[in-house]
Amino acid sequence: VIGNSQFILDRHLEYGYFNKSTLKTVIYNANNTQKSNLISNNHKSNRIKIGYIGNLHPTKGVELLLEITTTYFSDSCEVWVGGKGQSIYESYLKEKFSESYIHFLGFTEISYFFSNIDILIVPSLWNEPFSRAVIEAYLYGVPVIGSNRGGIPEIINDRQTGVIFDPEDPNSLVNSIKLFLDNHTMIDDMRPNILEKSKEFSPDRIVKKYLDIYHLNVF
Repeated sequence: VIGNSQFILDRHLEYGYFNKSTLKTVIYNANNTQKSNLISNNHKSNRIKIGYIGNLHPTKGVELLLEITTTYFSDSCEVWVGGKGQSIYESYLKEKFSESYIHFLGFTEISYFFSNIDILIVPSLWNEPFSRAVIEAYLYGVPVIGSNRGGIPEIINDRQTGVIFDPEDPNSLVNSIKLFLDNHTMIDDMRPNILEKSKEFSPDRIVKKYLDIYHLNVF
């Protein structure tokens, strides 16, 4: 049995699945693009550009992100929200957070989105099995502030490729954002680690891991 995160593997084993498996291991998902090292524009404006991309759903924590930025960072951040959701909830978010520095982009090109933000935030409230947005951000040298839910913290090296926070403690996200605001070189300092980390999820490496297991156990 192969899990796409240690979290998802452990959860299945806890429920009694795959007890007879002789091999239990983790192989993360691969990047879904052949492009690599497409560096963010790293904007040097007065406002840091924070991005969220994904489904607009209450479990994804997008409302938590917008609440925090509106309350604490209205003068220092822009928020770019990429993605769509159920029309009622999406309309609710747009009406509640109508400030000029919050931009709802709808469906957007990945390359456009990541090359125009400074930090990605993955604020999920539920246990994500794995977060593709994290490894997509890495391709562009973008650091990630991610919640400690599911498999998310497994693919973030804290203070090296991003920061991990607890969504149950609002101050945790506040402090994580402030860390970047108070250290203007932090994004540039992290970039070499981020680009190196992105190589771990290349299709070639992930395929090789599967083939190694198949050859070891089948042939």
